Amino acid sequence: MVGLWLGLCRAYKIILSYNGIIRNWDYRQNRLQQSAGFHAQVPSIAPATATQSLLIELRKAKGLTQTEVATRLRRPQSFVAKYEGGERRLDVVEFIEVAQALEADACLVLGELIQRSPSLTTE
Repeated sequence: MVGLWLGLCRAYKIILSYNGIIRNWDYRQNRLQQSAGFHAQVPSIAPATATQSLLIELRKAKGLTQTEVATRLRRPQSFVAKYEGGERRLDVVEFIEVAQALEADACLVLGELIQRSPSLTTE
């Protein structure tokens, strides 16, 4: 399962590391702004918002509460509330675990996320 997921990520040219998908996106955005001479704080970016809304939609479509998802993840309810609210970001392993807790295929979730975030698509 993980091998297939990583293959999909390579097909979409997404850089994976221990920091995860979103963290790497932030890194690239920050490097771009530093090279352009920007010093202002980086505003909230589209991929993070898309991830939050997609995971919330999946949870609600399954008729699950945050507490039920947290129980499946063996984490506190605040963990789910924080990643859904944007206070916390998920790394790659956590993203896969959340998708499994939501009874969804992580590859399909990632594909949907890429479609919703035009800035992540490659041509």
